[in-house]
Amino acid sequence: MENINLKSCPRCQKEYQKLDALSRRDNETMICSDCGNDEAYFDMYVAKISKKEKFASRVKEAMWLNVTAYNVYLEKINNGDN
Repeated sequence: MENINLKSCPRCQKEYQKLDALSRRDNETMICSDCGNDEAYFDMYVAKISKKEKFASRVKEAMWLNVTAYNVYLEKINNGDN
């Protein structure tokens, strides 16, 4: 049986064999392709709205990411995966 080294996506906390997308948020962090697509779609949406709405959207995205990461953390604790 082959030993597969999984990497955790820093954005969604899911595990993948490889992280193949570069985050648009800092242009340094590698993330999973699903999160890369999410960031691209989000940026396309933000490009079409006003400056005031853009700020509110970025705040909502940041809140969602923090809640998602926290929920994944709680799920791991509840499953005993410290």
